[in-house]
Amino acid sequence: MTDTNNTEEVITAVTPTKGKAPSSGRNDLTDVGATPRVLDQLRSELKKKVRRPDVYLEVPERPSMAIRFSPNISQHQIRAWRRNSGEETKAGLDSVKFACFVLANTCTGILLTNELVVDDNGNALLFGDEEIVDMVDASTVSEAIRAIFVVEPHVEAAALAVMEAAGYNDSVEQVDPTKAPWRSWGEPKGLSPRPAWANPLAQIPLCCLIYPKTCG
Repeated sequence: MTDTNNTEEVITAVTPTKGKAPSSGRNDLTDVGATPRVLDQLRSELKKKVRRPDVYLEVPERPSMAIRFSPNISQHQIRAWRRNSGEETKAGLDSVKFACFVLANTCTGILLTNELVVDDNGNALLFGDEEIVDMVDASTVSEAIRAIFVVEPHVEAAALAVMEAAGYNDSVEQVDPTKAPWRSWGEPKGLSPRPAWANPLAQIPLCCLIYPKTCG
């Protein structure tokens, strides 16, 4: 990971001039077309509720089974799950236990032969339901998940797949605002070429972002 050498970056506040956006100190794009119509579009866009779609993962040892997960995970949840998995203890983080926390808290359904399994009330059965725990003669949800996946590495692999679907392995790319799907902002002034450096996080394996103490 990149060593910052404790270098502090000075950020200078800029007082905006009426009717004009503050300069960033670089050659900015001209703000052509900043009309109320575009402002309304922005307002409408930011009011949308954005969620990542559910993902379906197979259970390798049980070919007829698949699990549905919601990969909408916050950093607050990640920190809590890691703490509850022993990250701050002498023994350190239990990666399988952490994976079980991820799967238990993001599971939204269990499918058998492509059909959603529901209880007597018509509700989708989840990993955390007592009925599922009883089916595999487990005493905890974590034990039930291990029993369902059979092989512990598959438990961790499933958790990593959910985390990846949540965006924890994504990179954010630069775009050319003069090309589709971005609408033209007018003729750019001094548009710099895309830098050659890559997103440093994209060079770090996802498992190291989740389990940093296990990486050298």
